[in-house]
Amino acid sequence: MPRGTEQRRETRNAWRQREWKRSFVARTQLSLVSVLCLVACAYARRSINPLADAMLSGKVRPWTKGDLVVPGTAHIPQEYPLYLQCDPIWAQDWMGANSSSIDTVCAQGCAMSSVAMALSGKGYKLGGYYPIYSGTLNAWLAHNQGYHCLGSDCDNLVLDAPNRIAPEGQIKFISENPPPSPAVMRSYVDAGNPMMMIHVRNQTHFVLVVGYDTVNSSIFYVNDPAIHTNTYTWNEIHDILLYWITPAK
Repeated sequence: MPRGTEQRRETRNAWRQREWKRSFVARTQLSLVSVLCLVACAYARRSINPLADAMLSGKVRPWTKGDLVVPGTAHIPQEYPLYLQCDPIWAQDWMGANSSSIDTVCAQGCAMSSVAMALSGKGYKLGGYYPIYSGTLNAWLAHNQGYHCLGSDCDNLVLDAPNRIAPEGQIKFISENPPPSPAVMRSYVDAGNPMMMIHVRNQTHFVLVVGYDTVNSSIFYVNDPAIHTNTYTWNEIHDILLYWITPAK
């Protein structure tokens, strides 16, 4: 082989090696940047809620309804699932906003989780196919104008947004008002409608009413998405969200 041809071949091989190394370095740098971005984003989304941190670290396991004592005097006509807003599966999911750790399901998802429990217990699925959990309902609301701003807080549930999940009239937000009498609330439980999400703990938390006590008329049994309890008294209720939810067909 002529010496000039051999030199050109060696030159081309050296050039290819340099280009491959340059490309490899670039890809490695891009991958490192991507990893650092993912780590930074994950850190930014960490919840400041101690309960969420405890669950995410494994120090506290999500409890179930079986962990809560239900006395023989409880009347709970229908079982509804218990969804915990700080469940690690969806605790750090953004809600209506995504600017800080207080915009997460763990931090502000009590009303939404209560509605999710009611809808799931009545047999509804998103699009008629996807099961309703706190995480899936939150995602649907976030992409369907289901949250609105009050001042700087943009994680407030649009109360009639769940109406759009089913054909007209099957799910209907009725009102937010002070609670009716204990007797009226018990009649709602017995009838299965309207569903009640009560505002408790000095107007900081919503829970789903699922039953009442047959001896003490002021005690109502609830599915609480954040607190390890299953009862509140009528005197602890500030106001109440009412939804008419016809069982899914």
